[in-house]
Amino acid sequence: VGELFGTPVERCLDAAVAVELMHTASLLHDDILDEGIVRRGREAPSRRFGTESALLCADLLISMCVELLSPYEPEVMRTFSRTGVHMAEGEQLDVLGCSPQSYMECIEKKTASLFSCAARMGALIARAPERYVDACSRMGWHTGIGYQLVDDLLEYAGYHEHKLSLRARAGYPALMLELGDEPVSSTVELIFQHERRAQVHLSTLSEVHPKPQAQLSQLIHSLTTGMVKGMELSGLISTHR
Repeated sequence: VGELFGTPVERCLDAAVAVELMHTASLLHDDILDEGIVRRGREAPSRRFGTESALLCADLLISMCVELLSPYEPEVMRTFSRTGVHMAEGEQLDVLGCSPQSYMECIEKKTASLFSCAARMGALIARAPERYVDACSRMGWHTGIGYQLVDDLLEYAGYHEHKLSLRARAGYPALMLELGDEPVSSTVELIFQHERRAQVHLSTLSEVHPKPQAQLSQLIHSLTTGMVKGMELSGLISTHR
């Protein structure tokens, strides 16, 4: 996103690393709360090294985020800190158990907020006009929702053999099944909706560099409907769309 507005990628790197460290810290917390056994095909850190070490590691990563972001403008740090609050709120909703009605709020806070934060910070670092900052933020938000729904779909299809927890929580397809809806097609349709909305927000950015704009468009597609199409081709799901 920074490159959209002509900012060298080097200027955004520390912010990008902070986003990934926050993401990693959230996974450590997830494994503690969900009693994770396997993460990415390996023994979950909280199981291998103990809950105390995993918790301290997550604290360390979040502290490193603050250090990485401290040289940036105050609004960059405010964006990031608000995201941390939203992610914690979303995790709390997840711990309490999400109803079909509250599930979207949960993933908006847990996942979409971090995607939105990354896009917004890129625009802020590049000193983009305020209307563009907001468009980038919404673009990231819709991409994050679509990505999380894809992840839910993969889990529902039994593809997440690289991840195992004792306290598995129901994703969107399973919740739709509880409501009597067709779980796969309803999830896929929502993924397509969010990808379209993300692409619309990206397309409103005029007078930006075309190459990073095209790269972002492809990235949005790859993280959302592109993954759905890959599942269809592999026979993992059949949506009858």
